[in-house]
Amino acid sequence: MSNPYAPPEDRPSSAPDDGAASQGAPQPGAPQPGTPPHGAPQQGHPTAPGGQPGPEAGWGMPPGQRPVAPPSRDTTPPDPEQVAALARQGRTFAALMVAAVLTSSFPVPWQAAGLVFTVLALVVGVRALIRAIRLRVRGTLTGLLIGGVGVSAFWLVVSIGMALMWPIYVDRQECLAGALTISARQECETQFRQSVEEWVERFETRTRP
Repeated sequence: MSNPYAPPEDRPSSAPDDGAASQGAPQPGAPQPGTPPHGAPQQGHPTAPGGQPGPEAGWGMPPGQRPVAPPSRDTTPPDPEQVAALARQGRTFAALMVAAVLTSSFPVPWQAAGLVFTVLALVVGVRALIRAIRLRVRGTLTGLLIGGVGVSAFWLVVSIGMALMWPIYVDRQECLAGALTISARQECETQFRQSVEEWVERFETRTRP
């Protein structure tokens, strides 16, 4: 028990130790609990002075220079049943093309069937190609369809030309049917080429403006 009549310097100090007090007190400049450290990135919109949320990214920039998110790509695979139907349609197109080429080498008047098969092949091929594009089918099948449609379009032009020169082909067939020697067959072919050249000249003269 302390003496109340003792001088002030002899009384025991009841104040806590300065070191213990300094341990619990926050240091100047130290981050407060619950606040991110200095320099750490903050989530959300930037904060303007005064605590108000700042403008979004790209604000104040011309529309052509603002960042635009890339469009989402649809990676859904095509329906297997539709792909199988497309493959059957491609096989039909190939069969019609073979029939068009074979019938074009037949004698007159069976060559006319080549034009019919060519038109059918072109229609089926174009429909199959459109279907493949809609289904987003990539690979050998689409490439074959593109090449086949091009060949069928070219063969259609050839078939139309043969149909327009029908009398010339009839004369050639009759000449070859009566040719018994090689020189006679060559003469028929020479006459056929001359007739074709004359027909082309007359056609150009008629269509020339």
